[in-house]
Amino acid sequence: MTFDGCIFNAYTNTESANNSNPIWWREDTEGSGANANPIKTFTFVNNKVTGTRPVKIERIGKTVSPIFTIKNNTFDISVQAGDGAVEKNMAINIGMGENPNLPFTLIDEGNTISANTAALYTASLTSGSNQYKEVPGMKVLDGNGNAKVIKAKEWKTGETFELKSVK
Repeated sequence: MTFDGCIFNAYTNTESANNSNPIWWREDTEGSGANANPIKTFTFVNNKVTGTRPVKIERIGKTVSPIFTIKNNTFDISVQAGDGAVEKNMAINIGMGENPNLPFTLIDEGNTISANTAALYTASLTSGSNQYKEVPGMKVLDGNGNAKVIKAKEWKTGETFELKSVK
């Protein structure tokens, strides 16, 4: 899946404002099975995203080890009315679900966030379809293939954690 040079312009879900993600991808409703459509590669480059919720990819790592290339994007993710103190205005959410067994690779470079955006990356650290777990073999790289550490924020709590390569 590739998004190159796209503009995401403040989409709001009128039936459920909390589901106003510009992209929300799940392998399927159960994360595996006959209807599974796992992401093998997700390339998100040269895009401009304005909104109130992150680009969300979840329930990964069950059947394949995906590669995410996220480069040279700009994000302006504002707080949505009704959010209160809960931080949801983050740019990218990569979630592994509750039972991942395969690592992912994240190639990150040249992305910028506005002052309105709480963090470039987010995930849950406790449970759910957007949960992040350190899995052996996971790689977080810059555009030249060098390991890097990215400061991220936990979904809803805003606590910081590190996205990094795991041996």
